[in-house]
Amino acid sequence: MRRLFEHPRRHDRSRGATHMKPFTYERAASPAGAAAAAARTQGAAFI
Repeated sequence: MRRLFEHPRRHDRSRGATHMKPFTYERAASPAGAAAAAARTQGAAFI
């Protein structure tokens, strides 16, 4: 039988590491607005 922990343990090497990349979300009113927002932001992506 295996035991599941309420809070999973983390590896020592991951302490202090950031697991998520910071991002901002912008909702465009139109496809043209979405294209304009993506053009002015380096590394922009559509979701």
